Amino acid sequence: MSGSREARYSCCNRDRPGASWASIPTVWHMLRVTGLPVLILVTLPLGTVNAQQGIGEYNPADYVVGARFVERAPVLNGRLDEPVWLQARPATGFTQREPSEGAPATERTEVRILYTRQTLYIGARMFDSEPERLVVTQLRRDGRLHQDDHFAFVLDTFLDRRNAFIFNVNPAGARSDGFITDEGRNVNTDFNVVWEVATSVDDEGWTAEIAIPLSQLRFVSADGEQVWGINFRRTIRKNNEEVYWVPTPRNLGWFGLQRLSNAGTLEGLSGLDQGTNLQVKPYVLGGAARDRDLSPDPGEPAITTNSVTDTGLDIKYVPSPNLTLDLTVNTDFAQVEADQERVNLSRFSLFFPEKRDFFLEGAGIFGKGGRGRGGFGGMGGGGGGFGGGPDLQLFYSRRIGLSSTGEEVPIVGGGKLTGRMGPWTVGALNVFTSEKTLSDSTFESTTAWSVVTLRRNVFERSSVGMLVMSKDPRSEDYNRSLRFDANLALNEVTKITGEIARIFDPRITGDALAYSGRFDYDTDLYDFNISHRKVGDDFLANEMGYVRRIGVKETSGELEWSPRPEVFGIRQIGLTAEGSYLTDMGNRLLTREISFRTRFSMENTSNINITLSREWDLLDYDFSIYHDPDSDDVVVIPAGPYEWTGVNFHGSTDGRKPLRFRGGGSAGTYYNGHRVSGNINVTFQPDPHLSLDIGLNRNRLWNIGTTDPAEVDDLKSGSVLIRSFTTSTVSFRGQYAFTPNLFVKGYIQYNDSRNAIVSNYLLHWIIRDGTEIYLVYNENYDTGLKFDPIATDRTLMLKATYLLLW
Repeated sequence: MSGSREARYSCCNRDRPGASWASIPTVWHMLRVTGLPVLILVTLPLGTVNAQQGIGEYNPADYVVGARFVERAPVLNGRLDEPVWLQARPATGFTQREPSEGAPATERTEVRILYTRQTLYIGARMFDSEPERLVVTQLRRDGRLHQDDHFAFVLDTFLDRRNAFIFNVNPAGARSDGFITDEGRNVNTDFNVVWEVATSVDDEGWTAEIAIPLSQLRFVSADGEQVWGINFRRTIRKNNEEVYWVPTPRNLGWFGLQRLSNAGTLEGLSGLDQGTNLQVKPYVLGGAARDRDLSPDPGEPAITTNSVTDTGLDIKYVPSPNLTLDLTVNTDFAQVEADQERVNLSRFSLFFPEKRDFFLEGAGIFGKGGRGRGGFGGMGGGGGGFGGGPDLQLFYSRRIGLSSTGEEVPIVGGGKLTGRMGPWTVGALNVFTSEKTLSDSTFESTTAWSVVTLRRNVFERSSVGMLVMSKDPRSEDYNRSLRFDANLALNEVTKITGEIARIFDPRITGDALAYSGRFDYDTDLYDFNISHRKVGDDFLANEMGYVRRIGVKETSGELEWSPRPEVFGIRQIGLTAEGSYLTDMGNRLLTREISFRTRFSMENTSNINITLSREWDLLDYDFSIYHDPDSDDVVVIPAGPYEWTGVNFHGSTDGRKPLRFRGGGSAGTYYNGHRVSGNINVTFQPDPHLSLDIGLNRNRLWNIGTTDPAEVDDLKSGSVLIRSFTTSTVSFRGQYAFTPNLFVKGYIQYNDSRNAIVSNYLLHWIIRDGTEIYLVYNENYDTGLKFDPIATDRTLMLKATYLLLW
């Protein structure tokens, strides 16, 4: 078969069936496809456009705050009423980024910093003339605090202006943290440190009092005076207002706090004691599991019940202030929430995010590939529109400990070393999984998984890096990867990124090279990018990574104009043209996409997006888009060229309200048929304790595919071709937080394309950070009998962890 191939992952079956695509047009062709429509759009009258006030000239180095040493630590009660706080000079004078760039904040903020030899204390006073209008929707740890009034700050402890810890807290005492890598190129929001916070609300606003043990931070040396980078942000949600201590222009991007080159300076720290820096966290687990076999072999019981007991251990040790060593033994992920049920109406495998703590912590150091179309981790295209996950992510940690069908494979143990060595950022990961026979009778052998990365800072805000990976099962079928990448910031708004990667595998007989390059120019008013990538026809990255297609060349571009009109409550409008042109390795056109998008961001936080798209796609093989779970009926689209048009709408209501809606729909032709899709999500959150969420996604396709078996090359015997079908998924999520450290949640999902109901319930009690109790109940149903669903498996687990600190 000629053309490119879809990249398919199978744990044990080494066959690699093909698919098709991608290519290179000229730059002039891309500009003609994407640039001209936008040029027309930007010349249309739009009413009065706000002449931005702007921040004007400023120097981040002029923003300095001092930390005051105290012998006696303040009492953490959420009130800055102890005299010790008056010893620290406050950071004040916050300015707006939104809605009026450069204007003084409408409410006053003061931030003071104290420290003892073992702990850093931050006291923030957020004055508010209308404290009754504070927006607080979150209470539990690591909630979505961005939709609340909240206070956030970053600590660049190495003063490299690239990497930092980030902390967030809202008026109810809910908190979240994370780690920023490469000025936001990767942000690990699942990174957790041990810290405490207390808050209070009074007639003058609200207050946050924060204590961070120095043992949880990493810095160059404990000797002499420390100088760190720091910046503060406050969100005043009643005005949908975002203010910063160091002025932060909109041109720095939506997440301005992550632009660490724009941070101020924290001085006055000396004589710090990081302690022994050893953390040991054992766990014990007990429970029971019941499985029902719906088609048991003769003589075998239909229902089996087993008790489950297990123990394991996680160790974190800091051999030097710059390095962190994590070790895990008999790793368990019982508390991890189930994946979201989705219906796949494309010919590519679905991409699911990593949710396991061991792999999430420090993930930014190992990287996720480039952002956006054209990078090794950007938007996907083909088979139904823009988006849908990355085209290529070289290191996809979900391959470790999970089969291709999502079945768990035991992790015996592993280790991870991350940190800094001079100008280098280093990371090394090594994990061992044990052998297991899966439910489909395939076999996973004992396997070693290894990843090593090095990154070197160059110039002011640029870096170059290398990534080496190896999967070594107990066979000769090893799979190894090597990648070099560069991230070059020409100035604050212009960036060039590039990557080149090679796979080494004894099964490779063809081209195993991939590369990409991308140019970005991004300001608040204009955004332009153009990229090109190539993936060889034998680029076997799916052993440790994720790749949609192999044998592909793609050139893509995007141009956006985003004015800020002062009409109808609109904060900003985005007018975007985006295009992609793909061929196989012989430059044969396989897919061409173009879309025009209009985005309205409103002053009240609601938004509306409307997209018109046109796509041409060449199928090199018959494509089964749907299989009825109750019969052998299938929908098959025969090989050949197709062209279709669609319109998509998506929007959300005011995120500050107790009752919120978000959703949208699409309609148009799809391959040789028609498609109408819709989704709605309703959230009811009367207070920070309770949150209820209901979601519905429905697809209706008709007159699609073929009814003639003679048109299909490889049709299963006995199958019937149908041309119309409907799919639906329904989800219900409920959560109740008793305190920021004690909550219960439930997640129920129904997917009619799998005849499955999946439910997951969790009680999580954080006695203190690291010492936690989880009570987990999972239950899955087969709904093949429609009105008589059968429970196929149930598990009840109690897991306890205990953190020991030295």
